Amino acid sequence: MLALVVIDVGGRELFGKGLFGAFTVEGMLLVLIVFSSAAASWKHGEFIHMDVFYRRFPERVRMILDIISILLGLGCCGALVWFSTQATITTFSDGSKVGPLAMPLWPWRLLIPVGTSFLFYEMTARLIRTIRQLTHKRAV
Repeated sequence: MLALVVIDVGGRELFGKGLFGAFTVEGMLLVLIVFSSAAASWKHGEFIHMDVFYRRFPERVRMILDIISILLGLGCCGALVWFSTQATITTFSDGSKVGPLAMPLWPWRLLIPVGTSFLFYEMTARLIRTIRQLTHKRAV
């Protein structure tokens, strides 16, 4: 993707014309990168969080904050899966194409609900682990 952007921008700056269809392909590759890696990032603890404040709280408070944020995230993921699935079905049904290359839009839109579903699964798994840890620490 980096090479594509460099060639596109370089062509625009040097020759006054970018690479044909590059903007469309760059956007689609960005969707691929983001939604294919979100679940793995979450699973390995590399998702964005406010570490500056978070690590100052006691462990029990951090677990409660984790549960709240995961529940909010699950709501967002659920909505994204629902609405992006509807959009994918629509673009598949009407045969929507995108950009000067007239690429079918639905395969790229499909990446959004599929990738978000994997993220939803990973978030649910962490929610269960966190609740178990919290209740185990309370019982001890």
